[in-house]
Amino acid sequence: MKKVLAIVLSCFLFGSLALADVSAKDLMKQVDKKFAAATKFSVYDKPNKLKADQIDLIKKLRKDAESSLKSGNEEDSKKLLDEALKILG
Repeated sequence: MKKVLAIVLSCFLFGSLALADVSAKDLMKQVDKKFAAATKFSVYDKPNKLKADQIDLIKKLRKDAESSLKSGNEEDSKKLLDEALKILG
């Protein structure tokens, strides 16, 4: 009985960890949303915190992540998008 319980609990644990993983497409949506908010110009909002070189780097990371995802390398795409999210704050 203990073995069965251990197997059931381990399956539940590993299954929940797999569901907690964020897909590259979700990360890409987050980058797009944060980037749009960070580069939006309004007289009523705070001035843009991003520098021109940061904007260029985020665009490059986003483009490279999209091409990595299309080629089937989701892990590389996630790493690139995580870098972009770190810059965006």
